[in-house]
Amino acid sequence: MCDHAAAIVTKTNVHWCETPSHTDMIKKLGLRDDTESPDFVRVQIVPPDLDYRLPCERWLFQLDQDFRPDWYNREEVESAVRAKLPEWRTRSVVMPGERREKHDGGLIVACYGEIGRVIGNGRVDVVVDNGRVGRVAVNGRVGRVAVNGRVDWVSDNGRVTSYCDSGCSAKLADKGHIIDMRGDRPRIIVAQ
Repeated sequence: MCDHAAAIVTKTNVHWCETPSHTDMIKKLGLRDDTESPDFVRVQIVPPDLDYRLPCERWLFQLDQDFRPDWYNREEVESAVRAKLPEWRTRSVVMPGERREKHDGGLIVACYGEIGRVIGNGRVDVVVDNGRVGRVAVNGRVGRVAVNGRVDWVSDNGRVTSYCDSGCSAKLADKGHIIDMRGDRPRIIVAQ
C-alpha cells in the first residue's frame, strides 16, 4: 500500500497508479516484478500534511522501493514525475471553488470544492474543508467526510465509509450505506 500520487516510472514514461497500490499498476502494465533488476521503479510524491492544495513545487518526492535499476537517476525520474504532476492533480483533486457535475470512474483523492454526483465506479477518498458532494449513488463511494466536508444524499447503494471532525450528511435513502466512525463504536447505517 502506498500514498496517493504514486506512480510506476519506466525508462520512457510515468504511469500514475489508479488505486493506492503500485502492485495493481504493475499488473495492469504487464511488468515483471520478479527479476533482479526490473525495468521500473515505484515512486510517490505527496504534499506536506496531505494538503493537496499546496503548490506542486512543495510536494515531497521519494523512491518507494529499496533497489535501484542501473538506469535510475533520481534527478531525471523526479523531473519526469514533477512534469506530469499538475495533470494528475487536475484529474485527481477537486480544488476549492471548482465544481464537477459528476464523477463516475476512477479516484478523486480529495474534494475541497463540489461534486454533483459520485456514481458507478467513482470513488472519492476524502471530502474536506468545506468540500461538498451532492449525491453518492449507484455504487459510488466516498471514503471519509471530515473538517466541515458535506455529503447531501447517499442512495442507490452509494456508500460513505466514515464521518469525522464535523463532517455531515443530510439524507440517507434507497439502500445507501454509511459506516459512521464517530465515537467509540462504529455503526453501519443502511437505508431500506
